[in-house]
Formats: sequence, C-alpha cells, structure tokens
Amino acid sequence: MAKQIIKLKEFMNEDRTNDEIRLKVRELAYSNDAKDTTILSRYTQLKKFLKQNYMNLNKEFIFELNPPIDMTYRVNNHNKLVRSERLNFVYDQKMIDRLLSYKDYTGFKYPERALTSYLQFVSGRRISELLSPDIKIGIIKKEPESVKFSYLKKNKTKDKVAIIKLLPNTINNKEFKVLMNILKKFMGKSITEEDLDKDINIFTNNVNYFLKKEFPKKGIHSHILRGIYANYYYHMYNPNNQNINGFISNILNHTGDTSSLNYSNYEFKKE
Repeated sequence: MAKQIIKLKEFMNEDRTNDEIRLKVRELAYSNDAKDTTILSRYTQLKKFLKQNYMNLNKEFIFELNPPIDMTYRVNNHNKLVRSERLNFVYDQKMIDRLLSYKDYTGFKYPERALTSYLQFVSGRRISELLSPDIKIGIIKKEPESVKFSYLKKNKTKDKVAIIKLLPNTINNKEFKVLMNILKKFMGKSITEEDLDKDINIFTNNVNYFLKKEFPKKGIHSHILRGIYANYYYHMYNPNNQNINGFISNILNHTGDTSSLNYSNYEFKKE
C-alpha cells in the first residue's frame, strides 16, 4: 500500500482536476491485478491520504471516491458467508413462522425481498439460482414437493438436472414455479452476464438488509436461510433418522463429502 501512497503523492505535486485524481486513484487501487478486498482497502487508504494532506479538495469529492458499488456488495456478501460458517446459528419456531409468512409478500414495502427470502427458505437454493434466467424450473407431477432445476450454480456443466426438495407442508411445486416467475419479473432482464452478476450482488445486499431489519441482532442473511432450511428439514422431516451430515448433503445437492459440515452448525431451539 505504501507504494500506491507514494505514487499518489508524486502525482499530486502538480495541479490536478477532480477527474484526473479520480482516474489516478482508480489506477492505483486496481494496480497489479489486485483482488476485490485489496481494491476496497486501497480506496480507503488513498481517500484517507487525500483527506489528511490536501485540505483544498472538496470533501464531497473525496467522499464519493469509491470502488464500484457491486464490488463492495460482493465482498460484504462473501464476508458474511465466511463468518456464518464459523459461528453457531440459533433459531426457533418464531423465526420459522415469520419466514413462512413471507409467502404473502405483497404486504411488504419491498415485496421482492420478502418473496426472495421465502423462496430461499422453502427450497434451500442460492439467490443466484433463483434469479438466473437460464435456470429453468420443471414440475414433477407425482411429487408435488419436488422441483426440477435445469442445473445448479456449483455444477461445472449446465446439463445436469437437479431435483430440489421443497420444505414439506409449505408450498407445492406448481405454486413454487408461479412465485419463481414473479420473482424473475421483479429482477428484470440484465443485458450481459457481467450485468447479471452485478444485479444479483446488489439484489442480494438488499435482501440481506431486509433480513437484518426483520431479525435485529440475529446475524441473519440470505445464505443463513439455506442453512436454516437444511437444518429445520433435518429436525422436522427425517423419518429414517439419517445422520445430519448425510442428510444435509442430500437435501442441499452437495457432491463433496465434507461440504455439509458448513451447514451443521445450526441449532433449532424448540419451545
């Protein structure tokens, strides 16, 4: 980071326009193929340097020197995922009932956020899988609580159909498909794959904010819903008394033997 500060200091030895400074900060932040977390950190340090050493610069200009908003959201969402894998998450029936109430999403200020949270909870799918326009949903007539996804994001190929088990006694596959189509209309159409990734990151951040407001101080976010789905399913609908890791691997469509361990640190606190 010291090298970027020195280069910025040398650059500022001459009079510079705001646009020139903005471009230089971006160049230094992104230098050497930096990762997202490094870019965010560099922006913070470069802004701090300008603020402390160039009092003539407009405060609003310095404040608005930021990396792309979707990058910030992407890093924040990843950090939340990492933290959730390290901590035990305790939930109760009251939380379950509130999540199920989101099925009536139209009564919320931001209905798309409530609807996304509901669909995540009853299916255990990632937001990216719910929103991707190229993932098609199919119905299994003889299994009303099962849904076919044309593929899942973690699969290396897009030609492997996945069977998703919906949380029993919550929604059938026909209703699920209808709500999925409504959700994708909320999302709109992204022009490119890059735009889609940005839109999903921003959308995910909005859902996380919604959940934070709904469950203050609980540390809940969109990926936690996936874990609650799997853990609640295990506790309430496991007639064969399968062990938790094997059960969660199956219900979340994991291919690895240890992937489910990240979802076994949930505790259902029964009344």
